[in-house]
Amino acid sequence: SPFSPEPPRAWTGGGRHWVAAELVAEVAFSEWTDDGRLRHPSFQGLRLDKSPRDVVREAPVRVGRDATAAPAAAAQRRARKPRAR
Repeated sequence: SPFSPEPPRAWTGGGRHWVAAELVAEVAFSEWTDDGRLRHPSFQGLRLDKSPRDVVREAPVRVGRDATAAPAAAAQRRARKPRAR
C-alpha cells in the first residue's frame, strides 16, 4: 500500500491493486466519516493545474453559527460605538 499509516484492513484485503496517481480530481462532499471515508462524494472535474504530489487532505473548515459568531459580535460592537462629530 502507498499509504502511511496503513489504511484499515478492510480496505487492503484481496482484490486490491494499487496504482500510481496520474490525475487529480476535484470532489465535493458533505463530510469525512469516522472511518475516513467521504460522505456523499460528487465528482466536480479534473484539475489539470495540480500535480498528484501536491494533493493533501485538507483540514475541515467550521461553518455555521460558531464560524459567524465572532464577526457578528464585532459588527455589533462597531454599531454601538458612538460616532465622532
